[in-house]
Formats: sequence, C-alpha cells, structure tokens
Amino acid sequence: MTGPDYQVAHACFSRTRSFARKSMRHAISAMLLFSLAYAIAIAAEGSPSPGNDHERDERGNAHQVRFSLRKGRGTPVCEAYLQRLNESTYTKLPYCGLPDDTRVPSFPRLNRVWMTWPEIEKIKGNLDDFVGKGVLSPGKPRSYENTGYQPSTYRFDPKIDIDNDGTPDDVIMWDSESRDHPQCGQYYGQASDLDKGSAIGVILKSDGLNIDEKKTREVFGNKVGGYIVPTGPDEIPVLYARYAPVGLGYNVFEYQRLFYYSTYLDDTNMSPSERRRVVDVLGVFLRKNSVTEEICEYHSVISN
Repeated sequence: MTGPDYQVAHACFSRTRSFARKSMRHAISAMLLFSLAYAIAIAAEGSPSPGNDHERDERGNAHQVRFSLRKGRGTPVCEAYLQRLNESTYTKLPYCGLPDDTRVPSFPRLNRVWMTWPEIEKIKGNLDDFVGKGVLSPGKPRSYENTGYQPSTYRFDPKIDIDNDGTPDDVIMWDSESRDHPQCGQYYGQASDLDKGSAIGVILKSDGLNIDEKKTREVFGNKVGGYIVPTGPDEIPVLYARYAPVGLGYNVFEYQRLFYYSTYLDDTNMSPSERRRVVDVLGVFLRKNSVTEEICEYHSVISN
C-alpha cells in the first residue's frame, strides 16, 4: 500500500500499537508462561478478583503515587475520589488499573466477574478491531485459550447503570492482558513505549451478544467521534472511523448512586500543546441526561 491509502492506515492504526505489542508478546511467550509447572502453581494460588488489588498485596511492592486535583475543586465527587486515589495502595502502576478501594465512604464495591475466552467468543464482532480501530467488523479477537492463558476482561454482576438512565447496562471491560502474568507497566524500547493499561469499556445490547456501538460511543468515546487522520499529499485532516476511546485504562465506580468512570486521557486527536497538557492526567466522566461530561481531572506523580 502506498500514497494516501498508506497515510490513512498508518495514522489511524498507530493508536493500536499497544494492542499489537500485547498480541505479539502473548504469542511469543505463551509456551514459556504456561508450562506445566506454572499452570500447577497458578491453579493452586488462584486468581484475584478483578479490581481487588488488596488480594495482590503480598505479591509485589507498592508504588508511591500521589494525585492532585486540577479540575473540579469543590465538587463532592471530585474531592471524595481524590481522597480515595491518595489513600489507595498501588501494587501496580495506576495506568494498569486503579484499586477498588472502599475505605472512603460513599464508594460501594462493584462486583467484577472474570470472562473466559468461550464467553468472549460468543460476542458478535471483533472487540480488538472495535476498541483499537474504531471499526465494528465481523470475526473474533485472537484467542489463546489452548495455551491456558486467560484475558483480564471482566463484566459487572449485577449490571451497572453506566449512563444513569434508570436501566442497567451490560458493560464489559475488554483487556487482552494475561490475567495472571500482565505486561502492563513494562517498558519496550524507549520511555515513550511504556505499556499502559488497555482496559476499554464496551457496552453490549440487551441480548448480551452484540456490541451496542451507539451507546458505547456516547458513553466511552471521545467527543470527536473517531480518529482524525491526515490524508492525501496535503495531509488534509479527515475524520476516520465512528468510534475512538477517550482514554486508556477505564475504571468504573459508583458514588452516591451515580456511576462514573475514570481513564488516563488519550492524546491521539490532540495538538502538541494539548498533548503536553494531558500527560499523566486522569479524567473522571459522568453520563447523565444523555450527555457525557468530564467532571474532574487529576495529575498523577509516581515516585517509584
């Protein structure tokens, strides 16, 4: 492929490099990770519940993370979430998922349930293509079921009302990372290649089998509505695809009977100055009355 077609493909799909790196690493390391001895050890140890980092406390050292509030001062949910962020124990980098800490009042624990490859494969549409390219295509994401590797994808049970319209939604957090041996937080090449979390929120239709593209875009998508890519010899910006996530590493929480989500803001469609502004910035979003709004912004500093 050459010329304008190459420019479109390259610009649009550069956003999926982290997904590609994960898939490549999984394929290369599958046999090493899931030898018989390792499988036996994991079976004996068991997997922690999704989002419950307190079950991992004895498996790794805590990271020193400090958040400061940049947007939303005086807003109850922003102040309370700041307290929750700064009182949590981080046994993994915050890019790789935030602890489901309930020590701060008004944050009930949400019941997250792991999904298996057979369950994922029942969903109609390629989740990899949808979250990474903004295109709802037929087919299934690559499965590593035969290796014994299980993804970090989970759903909520009971369902959650993510758009706060009074009707529960079937929300899944698509993440192809290995559940028991995640690669998030490691460096591959330069410092800019830090592997950050890729858990992306996807909403299913009431049948639990089809992706609700419209609702997912309205709740979890960026305001542009897709990817802006330069095309042609003059590199004229063109809106490509119908969906692009607003960030990487989605974390859903409930506060005073409303559902929110936080995510590290993605700079794909931003200018250089805007990109500098959102480095290490966590945004909190609320969908209510058919409008999605960023309520809070935090800057995070990781000292180790």
